[in-house]
This record gives sequence, C-alpha cells and structure tokens, in this order.
Amino acid sequence: MKLTIDFDIPESGWKILPQDKLVSLGSCFSDEIGYLLKKDGFDCFINPFGILFHPLSIAKLISKALNEEHETEIAQQYDVFFSWEASGTFFAYDEESLKIKFSKTLKQLAAALKNADVLMVTFGTAFGYRLAESGELVANCHKQPGSLFRKELTTLEEMVFVWEDVLGQLKKFNPGLKIVFTVSPVKHIRDGVIENVRSKSRLIELAAVLGENYFPGFEIIQEELRDYRFYKTDLVHPNEEAISIVYSRFMTTFFSEEAIKFQREVRSYRRMSEHRLTYTKSSQVELFQQQKQQLFEVLKKKYPFLVID
Repeated sequence: MKLTIDFDIPESGWKILPQDKLVSLGSCFSDEIGYLLKKDGFDCFINPFGILFHPLSIAKLISKALNEEHETEIAQQYDVFFSWEASGTFFAYDEESLKIKFSKTLKQLAAALKNADVLMVTFGTAFGYRLAESGELVANCHKQPGSLFRKELTTLEEMVFVWEDVLGQLKKFNPGLKIVFTVSPVKHIRDGVIENVRSKSRLIELAAVLGENYFPGFEIIQEELRDYRFYKTDLVHPNEEAISIVYSRFMTTFFSEEAIKFQREVRSYRRMSEHRLTYTKSSQVELFQQQKQQLFEVLKKKYPFLVID
C-alpha cells in the first residue's frame, strides 16, 4: 500500500536567474531556504530582524521600511533591550543603541527590497499576542509576563486587508518585484494540535486570497514526507533531509536552466572548500589549494555577482 501522496507543482511562469537578488523573510523555514540559496552562491538577504512568525509582524516591518518609519516600541529584560517588532536575537544593551540599530536595519531592508528581483515570505502561525495596554501585535513576547498580553487567532479578513495594502506598496516601490508565499511546515504544537491545524489552514487561505506565487513547502512535508524520520528529535521541526527535499522541489519550480548550471558549478567549488585537509604542509595540499583558488577565480570572472561567504 502506498503511504505517501506525490503531487505535481506547476512550474513558475518566471524563473530565478543566477544574478537575481533575493530577499527571504518570515519563519525559521525562510532562514533554512535562504541559507541554502546563499550556500549555492545566490545573493539572498535573510531576516535582518530575526525570525518572524506572524503575517502581520512581517507586513509591519516591510511597511515601515518602505515608508521610512524608524520609531519602535522597546521592551527591557534586565539590562538587555528589545524591539516589540523584532525577534529576541535582535537586541542591544542600551535603549539608544537599539533605536539606532533598528533604524539602520530598516534602511538595509528597504535597500534590499528596492534592488530585489524576488521576495520570499514564509508565514509561520496565525496566532499572535497583542499588548493588553495598546492592542499592538508583537513579533515576540521577549519572556515578559503573560499578563501583558492577550492571545488571538488573527482573522483571515484582517491579515488579507493588511497584506493587500503592503503588496500595493511593494509594487509601487519595486514594480518588477516577484513575490513567493509559502507556509512553514514547522508545527506550533504549543498552541495545541487542533489549533495548529486551524492556524496553518488560515495561512494557506491567506496566501491563496493574495493571489501571488505560492510554493507548497508545508504540503510537501505533510503529504510527500509524512513520516517522523523527516523531523528532528523534537518531532516539530523538519530535519536536514526534509529541507533538502523541499529545496530540490523549489529549484525545480523556480530555477532557470542558467541558475541550475550556476548552482552546479558553485557546488563543485563548495565541495573543494569543505574538503578536510590533514597534511596541511604537504606539496599535494599546496597544489590542491592552488587548484581551488584557480576555480574560484574562474567562477568569479564568469559570474561577477557571485556571493560566497
């Protein structure tokens, strides 16, 4: 008996080229795909404010970047300062430094969006937390007392309203920008099993209503890889093998022939770079290093836009 459901993903009407600039925002799944793109030599700007799960949090930062609204509400935990609009990895040790960092990062995001060919947005959950005092939805609770917040399952109507406005702003800001939505396969079990399904369903419907390109990363994990061997030990996050399979399907959907060839050549160089060298002073190792440098120079000449960390 067949235990998985294989399904075809329609090829995109446009394709990613080797020289394209990409921006990846949203949940930890956007980090995973963005990292693989960068590893393959693509110019990809990833989550400058850290991981963001809720559609409204992502939309708010995009809108602020486009409209040069650099003010932010600040939270404090002991001697560490956070923005209510960013993740816990975005912090400073005094309030003024955080404000400067927030403004600088918004400018970087605006520049990335202005120059981007493709924006990838990954929604994580429709559950959000609002500050009880102001009603503002926060991107992260920063380990503050639960009494400060009220939890909600945000309505589809509100998310559509906000995102339609942001899409309009983006298309005026960068008319050539192509947008891809996806829903993170990471399970938000802390909300509850049934609640997690409700949340993911709402996010999938949001992407459908917005009418942009949709990549079914969530569906690939749920239907094609429906086995816990494709999850990490927490049984919540997809493991490296699962991410690799999803990324392969992403490539088939969105990569041009030129991008696939580019990726193949970069991976060849990566394999050389990651090769462990034991006898570092031997003549063979020296020759190997020369060959690696020559390959890099050939790649850089052929692809001047190549980005390799």
